[in-house]
Amino acid sequence: MVGEIRDKETAEIAMKASQTGHLVLSTLHTNDSLSAVTRLLDLGIPGFLIASSVTAILSQRLVRRLCRCHGRAEVTPELAGRLRAIGPVGGSARGLADQVETVSVPGACDECDQTGYRGRMGIYEIVAFDESIRGAVREGEKIEEVRSYARNVGMRSTQEDALDKIAQGITSVEEVLRVVPMEARGQAQCPPQRHVHQYARALPRRFRAEGELLFGALESSHRDAVRSALLHARAGRGRGIHRH
Repeated sequence: MVGEIRDKETAEIAMKASQTGHLVLSTLHTNDSLSAVTRLLDLGIPGFLIASSVTAILSQRLVRRLCRCHGRAEVTPELAGRLRAIGPVGGSARGLADQVETVSVPGACDECDQTGYRGRMGIYEIVAFDESIRGAVREGEKIEEVRSYARNVGMRSTQEDALDKIAQGITSVEEVLRVVPMEARGQAQCPPQRHVHQYARALPRRFRAEGELLFGALESSHRDAVRSALLHARAGRGRGIHRH
């Protein structure tokens, strides 16, 4: 257990422990889960080490839970516009404002000390590193491109989880807007296409540096071609291949 990673020395200790087979749990102060990758890079940890050491990143924020005295209120046009700008909810193509006509609002009673809230709950965003995400981190791609890969393998953002909690009546719109940073997020887009010949040109260097080529970030239709290019590169015959 590493309480918090604040400097390069602590980050290197955590990474090396992970590399030797230990389960390492630690914390970083960032706005969302994938920003932890940016934070580690800023501390001086190389991308290939992050890609091979990190298993998953969990981001959380705490919101107050509505007391049982809560009521319901209609979604006003102003609120509907703000909710539509946030994006879809629960895997639907529609925004929350298009799915519900009323939302829960705080009440007031002695149990909640007239605040309308009682207790707290977590709003989460988790990114589990698969081969495509590891490849993007290792290649040093921009964080938005890494996010695109994560979205395509099922990552749900903090905003989406918060909207689900609003739809379920667990917390209020005001509480979510107070705690969770709400910016408009588009639908998951296909990751930028990587040309196979770019990998082929780098194959000999990659093979000497890392011992293997990460195929997971490529489309399955390209993996055989790149694998073949790797074999040719090792034999000294590879001159690069082109995507068909």
